[in-house]
Amino acid sequence: MQQIVSYQGFAKTKLIFILAFMSSLAPLTTDMYLPALGEVQKSFVTTPFYTQLSLAVFFIAFAFGQLIYGPLSDVYGRKKPLYIGVTLFIVASLACISFDSVHSFIFWRFYRHLAVVRVS
Repeated sequence: MQQIVSYQGFAKTKLIFILAFMSSLAPLTTDMYLPALGEVQKSFVTTPFYTQLSLAVFFIAFAFGQLIYGPLSDVYGRKKPLYIGVTLFIVASLACISFDSVHSFIFWRFYRHLAVVRVS
């Protein structure tokens, strides 16, 4: 049976801040990336196809993430998948900036957005 928790004062404000941040994480990472698409192309010395593919994998990963984290949160609750997802997001973000290949960048970008946990 699920326990009902009542938040008051600072704990309530902190919870609202965390939930707002988690809800805006995926759109924020995409909206910050779009203006830099041309610079990404120059940085990797690649074609527009690969830079646009790095954006398209976001939508694919976002869809797969829904299928993964929904059942996991049903089985384990929301905290464990949330902690794992945020940890994977951080690791994949660090991997995105560590590689010089556009192919590995696209892979880690997919993995990073797959790890974004939805808060609902």
